[in-house]
Amino acid sequence: MLYETSSQPTTFLFLFFIGVLAGFIFDFAILINCFFKKNNITKHILYFLSTILMFFIFSKSNLLLNFGQIRFFCILAFIGGLIIQRLSFGKMFAKLVDKCYTFIVNILKRFGVFVSGRKKKKNN
Repeated sequence: MLYETSSQPTTFLFLFFIGVLAGFIFDFAILINCFFKKNNITKHILYFLSTILMFFIFSKSNLLLNFGQIRFFCILAFIGGLIIQRLSFGKMFAKLVDKCYTFIVNILKRFGVFVSGRKKKKNN
């Protein structure tokens, strides 16, 4: 067998795991979007930048692992890993971020009510 043919299973597995790890970039974009009060414009900008970064990661990893040959199984492995990460870890991370965000906002509201509860007396 040729060297390229014998290394295809390891290339598939490495690209799959790189796809899983690259899926955390979308989780990071969701986390950053929480700081912008879940603004729709920043969400689209962050998703756009995440997608560009995904293509960059795929091209560099394909260049290193598969000698730059773009084959169907490479794309399938990377996208498969990305989809599995988004369906499993991505959902859990999104729920965790929502709970933490709600908890922090509730604490800040309570603190804000405590601080803004004092009103200055009007001098007439």
